[in-house]
Amino acid sequence: MNTMQYKKYTAEIEYDDNGRTLIGRIQLPYSNQILFTAKSIRKLRKKFEKTVNNYIESGEPDYHVLLNGFMAFGEAWNDPTRIFEYKDYKTVYYYNEDEKLYWGQLPGIYMLFHGATIEEARQDFETQVEKHIQIRIDIKSKEE
Repeated sequence: MNTMQYKKYTAEIEYDDNGRTLIGRIQLPYSNQILFTAKSIRKLRKKFEKTVNNYIESGEPDYHVLLNGFMAFGEAWNDPTRIFEYKDYKTVYYYNEDEKLYWGQLPGIYMLFHGATIEEARQDFETQVEKHIQIRIDIKSKEE
């Protein structure tokens, strides 16, 4: 796993081939995390530093608007127009100005969704939820 360091924080870096997007994940106390994305290493580095600085400026809380261990940094959870809900799943989506991409993560599951439009992102979110539900059904049936 590739990482970046800034101040006292470490971000794990992964690549989402479907969205051709780099994803940074800063692990925080109590299984909380902050995610950020970019299309290039240079832009990811800038976002990493900006994210850390914003977090430090907020007083480094142990939690910051959490849902199932996913950290939605900023005002996103206070804006109902930025929340997708499908079946028993709920998450917030973000818009990456630099990359012109809507994206998000299924809370606590580590499945990413994205799209060039809000509707594409919503459809990908629902597809990922269905995949997750099917995986849970498959695991349960194997256990029986």
